[in-house]
Amino acid sequence: MGWRNLMRFMFVSFLSSLCSGVHGTARRKAGVSTLRQMHTDSDEEAAAMCTAAARDAFQRAAVPNVSSPYTSHAATELSALRKQLCMFGVAVPDVVNFCVDGKCFSVRRELLLKDPQSVLFLMTEEHFRRRKAGCSVDEFIEIPCRSPLLFGMLLNVLRGYRDPVPEKYREACYAEARFYGLLRSWALRYPLVVDGPFRPLFCGNQLTSDTLFATVGSFCSSGKYTVKLSVVRCDRIGVGVITGDMEKLWMGATMEWQGFAFYWNDGRMVCNFGSPVAEEIGFVYSNGSQIRVDLDCDEKTVSWALPGKQNVAIARLPTSCFSFAVAMGKCSELQVVGVD
Repeated sequence: MGWRNLMRFMFVSFLSSLCSGVHGTARRKAGVSTLRQMHTDSDEEAAAMCTAAARDAFQRAAVPNVSSPYTSHAATELSALRKQLCMFGVAVPDVVNFCVDGKCFSVRRELLLKDPQSVLFLMTEEHFRRRKAGCSVDEFIEIPCRSPLLFGMLLNVLRGYRDPVPEKYREACYAEARFYGLLRSWALRYPLVVDGPFRPLFCGNQLTSDTLFATVGSFCSSGKYTVKLSVVRCDRIGVGVITGDMEKLWMGATMEWQGFAFYWNDGRMVCNFGSPVAEEIGFVYSNGSQIRVDLDCDEKTVSWALPGKQNVAIARLPTSCFSFAVAMGKCSELQVVGVD
């Protein structure tokens, strides 16, 4: 047990440093991030969020290019350890019993494997490890002081039910998913709300004070995500997504941007994933407007919605990882305000 915990700590520490700045999202109590001031606050989250962030890091991190037998061997060992950490380290029965604030639930083992290293995964592993060691343990894994109603809805999300969470419980159930570290499964069913932070994006060998580029949130290759932006001041603004392949994002030889899809405030949608495409949509936005951007990595689409209109534009995306992004001219200001 000590060796496994040590290897888990070393592995998560390594990948956390490897992926810092790329993975993970910051939640804000105020619910607003402002690009103009480029300021981000952070608040304390449940311990499960650390687990979820570490899990996302090692699940989505790409193996670096190897340049020597030593790094190749290290990458192979880490890859094997990653697979090991995604499986239970002890024998777990087909059905695991939980007791959430006095109410009992039976959960199939394969459902817990959908979000490895989640709170439920780790509690199950520790429970049966103690039983294997001869310790006295209850039949049920106790989870006190949490909502049984929301827990049942989360289980329905894991089971893939068609409409597992009614709309009025969506926000509360999302908070429970964050607590339990089940955001991977949640994102496969419902969009994850991105609320920042803004990160300046530097590409190519030019620097100009007239234009600012920034990402919003992290790069993702699976799941559904949504962000809502409020236009405070508008000179020239484009909102959309960019690819995580930085070599394709900026073609220095041709001085041309690639790997993006933006909807501009003058009503144009412009995409460039190898060849530029521009489309006149006609719906403009200006000071005081709010625009929502929806990214579906599984369906490979990005869409834009304005108040009173469900969707004003949609674009197909290539296979890659993407992040929300904004492009702004001077005298412009945007805020991330989440979703309704």
